[in-house]
Amino acid sequence: MPASPTARAIRNSLPALSIALFAAALTQPAFYWGDPGDRAPGAVSAFILLLEGWRGLPAGYLEWLANPLLVATWLAAAFERRVPSLVGAGVATLLMLVFPARGSALVLHSGMTQHLASLGAGYWLWLGSALTMVVAQLRTTSR
Repeated sequence: MPASPTARAIRNSLPALSIALFAAALTQPAFYWGDPGDRAPGAVSAFILLLEGWRGLPAGYLEWLANPLLVATWLAAAFERRVPSLVGAGVATLLMLVFPARGSALVLHSGMTQHLASLGAGYWLWLGSALTMVVAQLRTTSR
């Protein structure tokens, strides 16, 4: 049975929203670093993390892998490969959730680990992008 117009609209709009959230995340700080009580914690751009975050992989910062995994999720959804897209979005979400649990972050330009003072809008938009794909694929696989 062909998909209803509503199902097609959801299938098309939620991945587009996910991509838009990801793009918006790149314009924002991903996190702030510094010691507790710092009056002016350092900010780290989400766009710089996208470009240079792979350098943290050897140090065990596997969270960056959520980025290519999310792209693969979008492609799988575009080709209506719903289960691989759902699994990819779920794994990407889990990788993203590891970051705040660390309590510290490798500040790439200094090469030092710093206390994670707070999460920025870029992090929340990034996470929202993956969660949107989870919802999109749950919606379409249940039909």
